[in-house]
Amino acid sequence: MRPPQDLRSLAARIKAAQAPEITAMRGWLKDWGEPTGMGHMDHGMPGMMSAEDMGRLKQAKGAAFDERFVRMMIAHYEGAIQMAGTEPAQGRDAGARKPARTIESSQRAEIEQMKRILDRL
Repeated sequence: MRPPQDLRSLAARIKAAQAPEITAMRGWLKDWGEPTGMGHMDHGMPGMMSAEDMGRLKQAKGAAFDERFVRMMIAHYEGAIQMAGTEPAQGRDAGARKPARTIESSQRAEIEQMKRILDRL
C-alpha cells in the first residue's frame, strides 16, 4: 500500500527544504568552530530521534509506517521550532536570526498539514 499522495508530496518538500537548511547550519557550525557531524548531538535535544526510534520506523510497514513517520516528524519539527525560537532572542549571529524565524513559521505550517494527514491515516 502506497502512502497517500499528500504525504508523499509533503515528504518530498521536507527533503527539498531541509537539504539547504542543513548545509547552511553546517556552515555556521564550521564558522563557529563547532563539530558539524551528527555524532556529537545529544539525543536529549528536542525532537531528535534515537537509533531505536529510527529502527522502529524502518520495521514498520504500510499505514503503520506512515503514521509513525508523521508522528516522528511532528515531534522533530516541534523540537526544531523550540530551538529556532531561542535564536532571535539569544543568538550571537545576526545571519542566523532570519533563517530561524523562517524555519519556525514554515515548520508550524507543515505541522498543521501533518496533523491533517494524521487525522486521515
